[in-house]
Amino acid sequence: MNVDLRPVQTSTEQALVAAMEAARIKLPGDGAIKKLRETAARAFAESGLPHRRIEEWKYTDLRALMREAAPLAPPPEAEAIQQAKRIDPFPGVELRRLVLVNGVFVHELSNLGNLEKGLSIVSLAQAMTEGHPLIGHIGKLKPETYDASLAMNTAFLNDGFLVDLEPLVNFCTSSEEAMRNAQSLITERTKLLIQRYLNRKYND
Repeated sequence: MNVDLRPVQTSTEQALVAAMEAARIKLPGDGAIKKLRETAARAFAESGLPHRRIEEWKYTDLRALMREAAPLAPPPEAEAIQQAKRIDPFPGVELRRLVLVNGVFVHELSNLGNLEKGLSIVSLAQAMTEGHPLIGHIGKLKPETYDASLAMNTAFLNDGFLVDLEPLVNFCTSSEEAMRNAQSLITERTKLLIQRYLNRKYND
């Protein structure tokens, strides 16, 4: 006799599976991308969120910790775009700016003019809709075992940006200054995240 040891879906898992099904017909791309999403959604429906019986998640039982499924972020409204427009993490540094708001690539806030020779940048949604050649690489790198985070991200794959750089192209300017600023920003944000985590941990 074969015994199915698959756990019963929690309400959160059921909500996520329903959200994947509802989003499936709205998300960009068809053919291989649609099949990739369907495969990921099916894997999640079968295996669900990671739990303590999985060694890698023994001390972070998402199945128990995740009590509700947050809705997908809607496309950014004008106010959100204006807020993003006021943010300048690298003041005075020459750079090419690519902006995502609520996971959506915002062309009007991104610096896409006069792209260097050998450099191409398009939104991921556009690339999936138009069948960009590099889209075929999505899903090629697969973990040896089921990964719930990867399955969810793939099932909800919507937008981002795709950067295509031809081999041996070097167009960096002010790279040393940009790297110093990036390191400083990452360090400060990491400190802030750690501080917020500790505050919540010891104040709850």
